[in-house]
Amino acid sequence: MPDDEQPPRWHTIGFFPAQPGCQLVFVNDSEDGYQTRWLPGWLLQEHMTAASHPCTRVVAACDGGAGELVAAITVPGFWKIAAPATSHRQLAAMIAERTHDHPARLSSACACEQVGHG
Repeated sequence: MPDDEQPPRWHTIGFFPAQPGCQLVFVNDSEDGYQTRWLPGWLLQEHMTAASHPCTRVVAACDGGAGELVAAITVPGFWKIAAPATSHRQLAAMIAERTHDHPARLSSACACEQVGHG
């Protein structure tokens, strides 16, 4: 990215509730290697491209504190979304596999896809 370009500033334009029981999974240094938080829903976000075309995305929402919802992908350690019936044992196995496959990369592994319109 050239020096004069800034990363896009996403603006939330909509919110859709998640299915009850969905969890956000964050990797950390705890004994379990992870922490979960409830997934309140999905944020519909938009930014304008240099050509003045809207670019939109849907991202998992996370409680950013002070009653504010933020994109989970912006929270340090965000790794993945777990389905409602995912057990502690299943999460521990996924973390163990991730640690084994990527021992040096325990930070966020989420890649965000953007859908452009225009």
